[in-house]
Amino acid sequence: MGEKINVLFLDHDGVICLPDQWGRRSEGSLEIDKYFDKFDKKSIKILNEIIEKTNCEIVISSDWRFHCKIDLMQELYLKRGILKLPFDYTTIDGLEIPDNFNWQSKFESEQTRSLEIIQYLNSNPIIKNWVAVDDMDLRKFLSNKKSEIIEVRDWGLENFVWTSKYNEGIKQCSIKNKIIDFLTRN
Repeated sequence: MGEKINVLFLDHDGVICLPDQWGRRSEGSLEIDKYFDKFDKKSIKILNEIIEKTNCEIVISSDWRFHCKIDLMQELYLKRGILKLPFDYTTIDGLEIPDNFNWQSKFESEQTRSLEIIQYLNSNPIIKNWVAVDDMDLRKFLSNKKSEIIEVRDWGLENFVWTSKYNEGIKQCSIKNKIIDFLTRN
């Protein structure tokens, strides 16, 4: 059996590509650097610190994965100054939906993204530690101000960090440390 890896399931918009960068792409451009929006420079710095501390592999869960093959996304990461290139994409292909799954139209995007990540984990036993980071709320447990669990989502993710302030992304206070904590568990 090969060495186990740590995986960061990474969304882009609202995580490392913030509103200040949105809408700057050149539609139809053949150059990947111009086709996709920029990444926030401070967010890249934080992502690189996470990579350095955890040696994690990056699996793209962002919708950006629908617009190019992995080799072009790797080229984009290299041009943006990210220390590690994406390892893979999550996929909707062959998505396994549990029996009696309670689809809710208001959570369709969140449920789909969560199920894609769960499917990826189930298909890759080489993963030791993992965390998903997204600006969509994919939490499994919702709690009140007293940290009492008030709702459990059967489709949610336990190893999840929510960048609830999409204009700050991973620059939000304590986000970096939460991600590192998930990726360095024994």
